[in-house]
Amino acid sequence: MFAGAAVLAVTAVSCSDKEKVYSPEDQKAYIEDAFVEAIENLDVDDWKNTVDFAIASYEVFNGITPDESVKTYLDKVEDGFDKGNGITEFDYSKLKGEFSVEDNVLSRKDSKGLSLSWKLNDENSTPCLAKGEIKNSSTKIRTYSSEDDMLYPKAEISGSTVYKDYLIVPSSIKADVTAAGSKIAGIKVSPELKLSGEKPSILDSYSLATAVTAGEYTLDLSKLYLKEMKSAGIKWALKRGSKSILSFNFGADGDLLPVVAAAAEPFSKASVTEPRPVPVPVAAVMSAFRQLMQSDVNGNIDITVMGRVSLKGKIDIEKFNAVMEKYSSEADSAYELPEASLKALLKELEKTFDVNISFKGTRQATLGLEAVPQTDPEAVGSLMIIPVIRFADGSAYQIPQEFFQLADFSRAIEAASAFGEKFMGVFGPYIESAKEIIISGEE
Repeated sequence: MFAGAAVLAVTAVSCSDKEKVYSPEDQKAYIEDAFVEAIENLDVDDWKNTVDFAIASYEVFNGITPDESVKTYLDKVEDGFDKGNGITEFDYSKLKGEFSVEDNVLSRKDSKGLSLSWKLNDENSTPCLAKGEIKNSSTKIRTYSSEDDMLYPKAEISGSTVYKDYLIVPSSIKADVTAAGSKIAGIKVSPELKLSGEKPSILDSYSLATAVTAGEYTLDLSKLYLKEMKSAGIKWALKRGSKSILSFNFGADGDLLPVVAAAAEPFSKASVTEPRPVPVPVAAVMSAFRQLMQSDVNGNIDITVMGRVSLKGKIDIEKFNAVMEKYSSEADSAYELPEASLKALLKELEKTFDVNISFKGTRQATLGLEAVPQTDPEAVGSLMIIPVIRFADGSAYQIPQEFFQLADFSRAIEAASAFGEKFMGVFGPYIESAKEIIISGEE
């Protein structure tokens, strides 16, 4: 079901009349047009300019040493963190000054703001400037307490003094980078924590918003949140200028603690050291998804491409599992239901979820499930379940084999192939250089 939906998630259409309902043939044409448009908005040359700037800047910073002005200032800042009576508060909003790099030396001058300047080692000695700003929130978290330190308790060493370290959580961290006066990159991070005590707990509430800009592109993570293990979500968009290429919004409500625990399991020491057929982060996602499908959680998703077509889905997993349990007793020893029961099962399952495609807000098609004759002679059972896409005119097509015919998307395939060739032509040398560095580091 969801695999078929995912195919449609990367498609888009243009629609001047948002109330119009499109035929399957029209949808294919719009899908192809929009897919080509999306690829055309991925500018490899712009990415290369950003990568070249990053490499040139790295060459400037590689091997620099701070002078006495920097060392003295950092010592002063660190002394300011000490509040006495064993209390240390790390307050990074206090970082100020004009930092500059010249001849492999980092120096500092007093300033009310925070900045870093350098020049690239090119023929123009291009001047670069990064300006930053850190604003504090009213939240601080305890990062250390000698009362909790069972191995090296500071209180035992220094009498009755209890040592505690705190971090003042910033409300925003912002930085912009320019080269020869033109903006090259930028980042803004806005965390928010609502804690029940001094130390963070998995049952507290957390949220994060961040936007990263590089060249013409912005990755806008407008919402990432976890609230008391009862709700979680993420919302982000990839933009070129003001144009949204792809946006993604996912949310879940219910008892999320088992799901989070399942996601964390692959990162445990034992799991990381054991050989795995897939990378640990992928294993974590798979583990979380398996647990999610066994949990009493409601989920929803909204994916929009080029601001035109949306794939929207929601599912009540508790009801979904209840329906599956209801019919499980009717399965035979080969785990196959009678045809009538299987069709009744699919009908009830469809009531627990709603996955649809809309063009500028108008629903065009709905995804469902159907039982069809088994085509694999080695598979168990005479029937198999497939995802289908149903249109307003009553027509239905199996996904992907019936609806997605390669001949109907030849221009999109050509555009994707051309993009791949250009990408490798531009970034192939960078990839090979990175491989050589990695290999030389392992030897």
